[in-house]
Amino acid sequence: SDAIYAYLKSVEPVKQLNRPHDLSFPYNNRSLILGWRTLFFSEGEYQPDPSKSAEWNRGAYLVEGLGHCGMCHTPINALGGNSQSDAFKGGLIPMQNWYAPSLTSNKEAGLGDWTIEDISDLLRTGVSKRGAVYGPMAEVTYNSLQYLSDEDTRAMAVYLKGIAQDSAPDVAQASVPPSEGSLLMSLGKTVYDQRC
Repeated sequence: SDAIYAYLKSVEPVKQLNRPHDLSFPYNNRSLILGWRTLFFSEGEYQPDPSKSAEWNRGAYLVEGLGHCGMCHTPINALGGNSQSDAFKGGLIPMQNWYAPSLTSNKEAGLGDWTIEDISDLLRTGVSKRGAVYGPMAEVTYNSLQYLSDEDTRAMAVYLKGIAQDSAPDVAQASVPPSEGSLLMSLGKTVYDQRC
């Protein structure tokens, strides 16, 4: 950061007025932000949980704050707000038509049965013995998570493991009639063709 500051101080200043914003309604109405903030924003700093380890608290800080993992992995309402009671239970990512799976339910992608190492590998590389990331999460790994230190990746894994169920509940196997099975296979092929 010192090098960037030194460089910026060496550049000749330019006088230029900012362009007015050109957002369309309703995004151009700044007073609506006040309403949204009143409903969904809680100002504050991260407060460590003294009953948890320093590593867990570091992971919570990274996952809840800087990583803002809940923005994708928590369902949101029509106004873009989310509920703390539904945190990390999975959600549809607006405008991308992509579902970010639940991190708490082992029926989806819950991490309760995963080892800390498997979660760390997935965050760091996008691939682990237990699975791989796709879509927007692959971009997060490529553009951000791969650059974390091993300690920070492990701290995130420790925190995420702590919010997951301890073990997968027994799930009854669903039986699909053959007529519906072929429909599901063709839908699966369409998804694969479009996304892979």
